[in-house]
Amino acid sequence: MGFIPKDEKWNLAEIVEQIRVEGDRRNVVHTNVVLVRADSADEAYEKALALGKLGNTKYKNPEEKMVTIRFRGLRELNVIHEELEHGCEITFSEDVGVREKRIKKWAIPKKKLGVFAPIQAPSGPNYADREIMRELYLKFPHLKPKTKSERRKAWKPITNNLVRSGDGCWLDLPKDPSFRVIPKSERSQIVTTGKGTSSLVPI
Repeated sequence: MGFIPKDEKWNLAEIVEQIRVEGDRRNVVHTNVVLVRADSADEAYEKALALGKLGNTKYKNPEEKMVTIRFRGLRELNVIHEELEHGCEITFSEDVGVREKRIKKWAIPKKKLGVFAPIQAPSGPNYADREIMRELYLKFPHLKPKTKSERRKAWKPITNNLVRSGDGCWLDLPKDPSFRVIPKSERSQIVTTGKGTSSLVPI
């Protein structure tokens, strides 16, 4: 067991969830890194499990296929030793005997860092939430695809005004004053309802 400070407050949990779409043999696996507030390791563990189980849900995608999200377990759980503030160390990894060539590969250019890299459209099973897409099309009817081929491509980016649903679906919104375009640093701020569906976040 690692060192657990007496004044433990925050922990970092890696939650593994599996997504399956009816009729598609492929699965999608997400590892979600979340903060857990707890006063002990046992409490952090129980709270992390509870957070993972909250993600269990079922809904239909725009093609009327059932999407099932299932919590598979915790990949990791660690205490954060420092206060949460600018510059605090959240976690670290250690490697011994690393060659120079490999180190250079780790230190990547600015344009390849996540906050600067372009958004990539999902290429796997369509696990977009039907209700989210329906709300989007009601608000912006000109975005609604007319053919089956267009529907398959409907959740791919059209502009740079992207938001991400709590279910992992990228939504592409035109510039409209009734909705705030969510920056990269906040692209999970979509309200999830008690039924497992999500709604766009109004101003």
